[in-house]
Amino acid sequence: GEEKTTDKVEANASDTGKKSETGEDEGSDKDDTPEVMVKANENAAKEGSTDNTADNNLVKDEDRSVGVVSWATWRAYVGASGYCRVGFVLFLFVLGQGLLMVSDWWLMKWSTTTKKDSWGWVYGAYAALAISTVIVSFLRANLFFMATLKASSTLCNKASLGVIHSPLSFFTANPLGRILNRFSSDLSQMDEQLAVSLFDTLQIACMAAGAVLVGCAVIPWLLLMIPPLLYVMIWMRQYTTTSMRELKRLDGTTKSPIYSSFSATLSGLVPIRAYGRQQSSQRSFVAKLQTNAQSWYWWLIANRWFGFWLDALCFVVVGAVTFMAVALRETLDPGMVGLALIYVLGLSGLFQYMLRQSALVETFMTSVERISYYAHRIETEEESLAKALLTPEGKNGSSDGRS
Repeated sequence: GEEKTTDKVEANASDTGKKSETGEDEGSDKDDTPEVMVKANENAAKEGSTDNTADNNLVKDEDRSVGVVSWATWRAYVGASGYCRVGFVLFLFVLGQGLLMVSDWWLMKWSTTTKKDSWGWVYGAYAALAISTVIVSFLRANLFFMATLKASSTLCNKASLGVIHSPLSFFTANPLGRILNRFSSDLSQMDEQLAVSLFDTLQIACMAAGAVLVGCAVIPWLLLMIPPLLYVMIWMRQYTTTSMRELKRLDGTTKSPIYSSFSATLSGLVPIRAYGRQQSSQRSFVAKLQTNAQSWYWWLIANRWFGFWLDALCFVVVGAVTFMAVALRETLDPGMVGLALIYVLGLSGLFQYMLRQSALVETFMTSVERISYYAHRIETEEESLAKALLTPEGKNGSSDGRS
């Protein structure tokens, strides 16, 4: 037995010497790990990469709609405020503009009358119209902002309940910064900027419609240029709003990593300082800020571009009304011409501002879209459990539990 063992040792030694002569296993980067262990390590690496992929898939990409803001979003916003309240507010907008136009017409008639005996009655009528206009304007502003506050509060409460009743997988799939972004930046835009832009749009739309009606009533030839002018303005609005809307959505989605990075830095402040990673953390945070600033900057540039071309179109309208008034001065009432010119000159700045604000309204409605997603489209924990029980794995698990 000892001789056989000695022969095996000598044979192994000779094999080792041969390998060393051929350059194998000496000075090379290969280790002495057996082939079975190498395969096991490779399989473990594959499983680890699969696990890492699964872990990465746990955090889902943030939802982002594309295209025009859907009517479902508008219905959710209006329904959260109340359809009757919204209808009454719109009626007050129309009524206020009508009273303002009647007051201006009455003042024009008063300036052209020569009967001083009836001035007392004219005073009373004009004062009544002016007071009525002020009261209606105050009511519509007050009720409008109450309606928008009601809508935003209702959507915020529903979104909060949706997050509270969501399963734990929701908080794994959505980082904390993403949730904070919706309840801070998006909610702020819905409360403040959307309400102001929508109020300006409705108010100036009524004023612009009144100016166009007065101009067409005084100079009927203006009706020929209104359709092509409206077509060009609507086309420009749609052309610009397409970019502004998507840029605003990018502004919302690129803001979530900022909140996530900020909250993660605060929670990991001690290890960041311990390992000296302050500079890298700062560079990462600044890069996220720059990405968000790019979308905001180009959104602002698109807004200013839109305003410039609208000013040019409004100049065409003012010029057309002025030249027509001069050309038809023999057949027109001077008082009505003066009233039409006053309205149209005011239209030059109001109309382009109205279209700019309407474009802003649609871009700010993306915040309502994002809040409404949390309010109506998050799966509750009960629904998640019911769906899990309907799967084959859930049925087998429940049957095993009952047995």
